[in-house]
Amino acid sequence: MSSYRSSPALTLLKLTIVIGEKVDNWHTLWSMLSLLSLILASGTVLRADTEQWSASTYPDPRTNSTQCNTWPNSTLCDPDHILTDQWRLNIHENIKHQTERLRNADILYNEGAPEECHQNTSEGVKIYVILAKRIQTASNHSTTDTDLTEFGNEIAEQYGLNWLPCKNFLIIVGVEAAKLAYVRTGQDLKLPPNLMEHIFNQYTGLFNAKNYMEGLNNIINEIGEQMINPMKASLND
Repeated sequence: MSSYRSSPALTLLKLTIVIGEKVDNWHTLWSMLSLLSLILASGTVLRADTEQWSASTYPDPRTNSTQCNTWPNSTLCDPDHILTDQWRLNIHENIKHQTERLRNADILYNEGAPEECHQNTSEGVKIYVILAKRIQTASNHSTTDTDLTEFGNEIAEQYGLNWLPCKNFLIIVGVEAAKLAYVRTGQDLKLPPNLMEHIFNQYTGLFNAKNYMEGLNNIINEIGEQMINPMKASLND
């Protein structure tokens, strides 16, 4: 069940009512002011759980690791604390591990991909994991596949990934309320046909059981393995 955490505006409203009345105990009032200052400074006053993210309001882990509850230079963002601290650390480290493996691998690119891709002059394949409890939807009700796809596309645009010389990125978007996940890939990457459908069908049960860490790690591992060894997908078909 969703809970509502007091907003700064609500706290300030309550305080204004108190100040507007006759105050006999200034020590009590000063204590309340001090407490309010601590609450606002600590950042513990957060959004209501019912707020929905849009691509324009969702943070970028590369520039706002604090709001993403992650580490500097990470590509994981979990502003709604869907993962525990330990799960988040495990996925962060797995992303770094797979990124390093892919940097040293012979990645396949689509015909027409720019020379930056083939000459390995770019930063290498980047894997982003974007998590949210809820995202804005067209109907303001349930999240559809179209909503998820549009959110992933808009995140890629917002993060500037569509302007990279070599578009060799992957964005894994997971929305808890919808129990849906989506992978957005850069247009220059050549992936086996139906790879994402195969992967998600394989691990859907983990997400339905809210075992997000294992589900995300398995998806990250599987994508990395298939990109390094594309023949594996052909053999499994």
